[in-house]
Amino acid sequence: MENKGLAAVAAAATSAAFMYLNAKFSISKDISQISAGFTTQKYIEQLYQSRGEDDWSFYHVIHSTYGTNHHSDLEALVFEDRSWTYRQIREEIGRLAEALQALGVVNRTVVAVLMDNSPEFLLNHWALQKLGAIPAPINTSITGEHIRHCLTICGAEFAVTSNDLYANLARAIGFEGKKLDIGPGSNNSMLKNVVLYDYNTYPQLATEMIASNVTHFRHEALPRAGPQTADFPTHTRPKIRPTDASQYLFTSGTTGLPKALIWPMMYSHVGSLPGRWPYHLSSTKKPLRYYVCLPLFHGTALLGAVGPTLGVSGTIVLARRFSRRNFWADVRRHKANGIVYIGEMLRYLVQAPPDPQFPNEKDHGVEFAYGLGLSPAIWRSFRERFGVPWIVEYYSASEATMALVNSNHNDYGVAKVAHWGPLMRRWQTTFYTVRIDQESGEIYRHPITGFCERTKPGEVGESICRITPPLLRKHNYIGPGGDEATEKKTLRNVFAKGDEFFRLGDALMFVSPPRTGKSHTNLLNPSYGL
Repeated sequence: MENKGLAAVAAAATSAAFMYLNAKFSISKDISQISAGFTTQKYIEQLYQSRGEDDWSFYHVIHSTYGTNHHSDLEALVFEDRSWTYRQIREEIGRLAEALQALGVVNRTVVAVLMDNSPEFLLNHWALQKLGAIPAPINTSITGEHIRHCLTICGAEFAVTSNDLYANLARAIGFEGKKLDIGPGSNNSMLKNVVLYDYNTYPQLATEMIASNVTHFRHEALPRAGPQTADFPTHTRPKIRPTDASQYLFTSGTTGLPKALIWPMMYSHVGSLPGRWPYHLSSTKKPLRYYVCLPLFHGTALLGAVGPTLGVSGTIVLARRFSRRNFWADVRRHKANGIVYIGEMLRYLVQAPPDPQFPNEKDHGVEFAYGLGLSPAIWRSFRERFGVPWIVEYYSASEATMALVNSNHNDYGVAKVAHWGPLMRRWQTTFYTVRIDQESGEIYRHPITGFCERTKPGEVGESICRITPPLLRKHNYIGPGGDEATEKKTLRNVFAKGDEFFRLGDALMFVSPPRTGKSHTNLLNPSYGL
């Protein structure tokens, strides 16, 4: 009995010691992040084994549910009072893909997309992926010159729009009589065709409003699904390499006209890795029902939510737009357990008056929120008022080769964009902050070595991430001026001769949180106005 008692005491002491060290050095969180890195590497190796060099269509994410009855019957998409199972959505995507292919959309055709959140957007996006075309989603808040600029720099041969935005696109392109100004000899000579795609989301347009050279697709009028419509046989798959473009992403254009950049196919697949830390609902194992009200033309919604959800055969609950008044009612009605956000969105929710329909504001079923730009005050207020237990804040850029993630269940690390202990700091070699010359404002280089210097905890520096082709390749800007813009964002000979990094350009700082004794845990504190 005495030996058992001593063993119990020793076990308790060991457990207490581990808990102390884990809290002090962030061991378990570091191990989770490092393990995620190895999982990602293994996943890429498995993809190479199964796909070879040129079978990397992103449509594989949808096709993975083909022939699996359990997955086929799961709900893939919900939009207001409509829903589609995976079998149904594959069929509808296939019908549209066949129609687009008949127009001449083939592998590597660039297709500009001007659509708000709708089934039209998602079905069109996946139909283009099935064909191997390159979608280029345009910000739906821009008009006129900005739309024309986007069409030009991405080299779009086709443009697809919906009833609500057709007039914006038509005005931007211009009219010649009753025709749009497209095709050879026009001001938009690269643009071969404009497709107006209607799946009953928006009111019908009067016939006289539609130019005679617009191709009008009413979804219910498309040929019905045949035996092969939902399939993706090997001989029909487009030849696409992992470093080829999955789509083109446009920058916001807040400091000028938008720029377009390549989003590589590999990044789309890695973002949809099933069980990618910390994305899955690991604590509950419940089917993922993800509420998406951010615009789909933005990477946070389309790449950060839609792809990963479909990658685990979850359900996208799609809303037309964010509505402070209807947000929680919509979430409850559709039984969503995850939401994607930007900081301003949660600020509006926190500042909203109580809804008398839901006196218990924490009774909604949402278990995690994923997004970026959450300030400390809103972070705490949102969790305290609405009781969402898990907040996952990420930091990246469209051009970046990496993303930082802070998976947070408590107040430790609030409003930080990463949480690294000594294991993670030693293991990772992709992301750094480097010193800035206080006089010139440029990145500091040592006068003797010529290399950059990493910042110390408490020192603000510029964020950079490593470029190591082929996988961690540059997300090159395209179109006129693209090479110059890419070069401007590239930093060479940073820590060693010949190395390359991408300049994210944000000011960040490593901080050590106050603890008893010296802490060896660093958190990245954003200093750029979030």
